[in-house]
Amino acid sequence: MVIRSFQGSHSARTLIKVVYIVCAAILTTSVIVESFLVHMLVLPYFHESEFEPGICTVVKIELKPSGRLKCENKCSKERSTFPCLQVTIVFEKDNRNRTGFLFDTIVTHQNYRHYGCATSSCYQRQEENDFVVQMFRLSLQSRGQFQCFVSAMHDDEALMYKVYQPSTIFHALFWPLGFFAISLTLIISLYIVDRCEVWNADSLLIT
Repeated sequence: MVIRSFQGSHSARTLIKVVYIVCAAILTTSVIVESFLVHMLVLPYFHESEFEPGICTVVKIELKPSGRLKCENKCSKERSTFPCLQVTIVFEKDNRNRTGFLFDTIVTHQNYRHYGCATSSCYQRQEENDFVVQMFRLSLQSRGQFQCFVSAMHDDEALMYKVYQPSTIFHALFWPLGFFAISLTLIISLYIVDRCEVWNADSLLIT
């Protein structure tokens, strides 16, 4: 009976330790994943939400004479390059016609706004980048007026497309925070019940 009681208490301590360790790992992972998702999805979503629907007309398309730009993949030593295509548009804002630069998505706007590049094609081969930029240019040349998204903060910027959906942001926030809350609740509950006795018991056995 004594042996069985000892084995039972030992199994319970082992189970509690496993729960402690798993919950701590989930807590750490949730924080890391949430930090990554906030940077990659949440902040761009709120930035993109500043652009409001409007009507744009292309007035000029030209290649920037300063040359090619490197892609933003800084993890690779051999980054490909792409030609910087500048697209000047006219749109109406506050009952006035405004002139500004067009960007295909918020990603291009964030990475290449300083250069005024309308699109950023970053395939491995430069020939593919050249082809995509050329196709983008041809598609704009055949457009008349089209729906765009005009910046509410600046008078000279517009997006062609919005890429982030509210449902995507919900999942990006809900799941990591949900796992974090569950793990934290379990750790607090175990601490209230056990007071870390499982770790203290091991210390006593070692001494």
